[in-house]
Amino acid sequence: MKKHLKNNKSKLKYIFRISIISALLLIVFLGVIYAVSNFSTKGELNDDGEINYADVSLLQLHLIHLKELPEDKLENADINSDGEITITDLNLLIKKIEKTLEYEATVRNIEANNYYPNKNEEITLNLDMDVSYNIEIKTITIDGKEYEIVRNEQNQNLYEVKLNVGDTQGVKEYKIEKITLINEQEIKLNKSVKVDVLKSQPRIENWTLTEDLEKSELNISFDIVDSDGAVNTEIASETIMNGEYVIIEKNEETENSEETNYIQQGAVKLGTNNINVKVEENKKYQILVEVPYNLDTGTLEQEGDNSGRLKKDEELALIKDYHFQLSNIKTYKEDKEDTISEEFNVDEHIIVKFESTNVTEYLLQSAIINGKKYELTKEEDSNIYSTFIDGFDSAGNNNIKIEKVTLGNGKEFEVNQDKQVKIIKNTPTVARFRSHENTAEKNMDMLIFIKDKDKTITNLTVKLVDENNNEITSKDLTEYLKDENLNDSEEEDIKNTYYINTRLYSRRIF
Repeated sequence: MKKHLKNNKSKLKYIFRISIISALLLIVFLGVIYAVSNFSTKGELNDDGEINYADVSLLQLHLIHLKELPEDKLENADINSDGEITITDLNLLIKKIEKTLEYEATVRNIEANNYYPNKNEEITLNLDMDVSYNIEIKTITIDGKEYEIVRNEQNQNLYEVKLNVGDTQGVKEYKIEKITLINEQEIKLNKSVKVDVLKSQPRIENWTLTEDLEKSELNISFDIVDSDGAVNTEIASETIMNGEYVIIEKNEETENSEETNYIQQGAVKLGTNNINVKVEENKKYQILVEVPYNLDTGTLEQEGDNSGRLKKDEELALIKDYHFQLSNIKTYKEDKEDTISEEFNVDEHIIVKFESTNVTEYLLQSAIINGKKYELTKEEDSNIYSTFIDGFDSAGNNNIKIEKVTLGNGKEFEVNQDKQVKIIKNTPTVARFRSHENTAEKNMDMLIFIKDKDKTITNLTVKLVDENNNEITSKDLTEYLKDENLNDSEEEDIKNTYYINTRLYSRRIF
C-alpha cells in the first residue's frame, strides 16, 4: 500500500467522481497490528526465519561447548524458559520441530469480576492458569463459542476473557471447554463458573388520576409490571399481597409534627390497581406505594444483596378546574433546534415543541403523539415543552397529532391538535469507496457502496477526472442498482447499501 501511494505522487494526479445527487466521498484507511508470540521464536538460532534441524545442530554444538551461541540467542535456546540451557531444551526443540510437543494447562482458579450482572452486561472472567512452556494462548472456547483471551500485564499467570451475559435472567453456567494455542494446538479443559443474571426491576406504569367532583373522590389507577418475577413474595406478607399503599393528608401541622394523619391504606397487587379515596377540595394529600422485590435467585455461593423496594410517591388534590391550555405547536430539526422547520427526511427524528399552562404546580410529564407515548421536557423559565418523536416512513404531507398529555400527578387532558409537516426522500450517498490500480493491465478496480434508502437514483455514473477536472474516462453503473446487489453487512455504514465491484479501463491513467 505504501509503495502504491508513493508511486501515485510521481504520476498524473486524478480524482474519482461519482455522479449522483449530492454524493459524498468517504475513503477509509485500515491499519493492521501484528502480534508475535515469544514461544513462536523459541529455537530460532541462526536468523534464517525458520526453526529446523539447522537450529538443532547449533544447540548441540553449544551444549558440548564446541561453538557457543551468541548472547542474543540464549533466550531462544531456553525452550522451557527455566533460565538454563540443557539437554531438556534440545529434546523440546526436536519435539517442537516434529510437532510432537505435549502441552498442558493447569487452571488453579476462575473468578468473575461481577457475579450479579444486569442483562446484556459485559463481564470479565479471570483465569489463574499455567500453560506449558509459557506459550501464548490464541483463543478460549466457552460453551462452544470462541473468545479472545488476554494475558494480564502485571501477572503473567492471569488471563482475562470478556463476554456478554445476554438478555435472559437467572443463573448462567459458563463451561470452559478448551484453549487454542498460538500454534493452533488445542488443550481440553473441563472448568466452569456461574453468575446470576439479575431480573429486571418491577415498575409502576400508566399512573392516572381522575376526579369525581360530585362524589368528592379521587381515582388513582396504575399497573405494577413484574416481567421477571422479581416481586419478593417472601417479604410481601399475605395481608398486603404484593405490596401496600398509604394515603395521608398534608398540612402544616402534620409536616411539623411526628403524627401522621392516615386517610386510607391497603394492599396492591401485580397488574392493574384502582384506588378510590374521599377527599376535600383545596386540601393536599400524599400517596405512597411500596412493593418489595429481589432481583437474584439466592442460589450462588458468592454473597450479594439485590433486594429492594419499588416506591411511588405522589401528591394528590381535588381540583375542579385546571384551566389547562396547550397551543403554538412547532417543529424543529435535531441539528437546528433554534430554527423552525416543517420539512424533514424520511425516518428523520423530529423535535416537537408547544406551549402549555395550568393553574396548579404540576408540570406536564408525557404526551401521546401519533399513538406513541413520549416523555416531555420543560424549558427553563418558560412554558415551552419539547420532545423527540419518531420520523415518518413515507414521503409527502403528514400530520403530527398530539392526542393526550399527562401532568405529574397523573391527570390526563385530551388535546387532539395537529401540526402538518412535509416529508421528503433521503439524498443518496457514497457510503464507502476503495480502488486498486493495476498498472500492468492498465485498469483500475473499484469497490463502491451506494446508500440510496429511498431509491431516488435514476442514473449512476462513475467518472475519472484529472486535477483540472477534465474527464479521463467514465462508466455507467445504473444496472447495479438492483435489490439483488443490496449488501446485508452488519457494519452500520454499509448496511443496506448497493454493492458495486467494477473496473475502469483507460490508457491515459497510467
